[in-house]
Amino acid sequence: MRTVIAHLRFGILYDCYGTDSPPAGERGGEYGPLNHRFPFTPVELREGWGLGEERLLTCVSGTFPWPHAAEPRVLLFDSRGREKPADAELRRDGDAWRVTVTLEDWWEVAVVLPGET
Repeated sequence: MRTVIAHLRFGILYDCYGTDSPPAGERGGEYGPLNHRFPFTPVELREGWGLGEERLLTCVSGTFPWPHAAEPRVLLFDSRGREKPADAELRRDGDAWRVTVTLEDWWEVAVVLPGET
């Protein structure tokens, strides 16, 4: 997860293959945000976050655009890639949304996705 976060901090979407994440133990974890990062068609890449046509990924707190009419959903992952309750505020902004996410910077990742249909 630290690698995923470090790449996001530089505006890079990290991809991995062939790695194992033990499900339990001291170094245990899950693939959390890695399972939700694609498809990603870049629209805007910034330090710590990226907006794609299909989703937004961030490892920094802030208010981010969600340029779609449908209400988004926010997934939050801890430093081990495990999902936890998201601390997010969704506000309507015309035909789009503003998503405010509070993260423990450098330790958590949020993924904003289209809401359930």
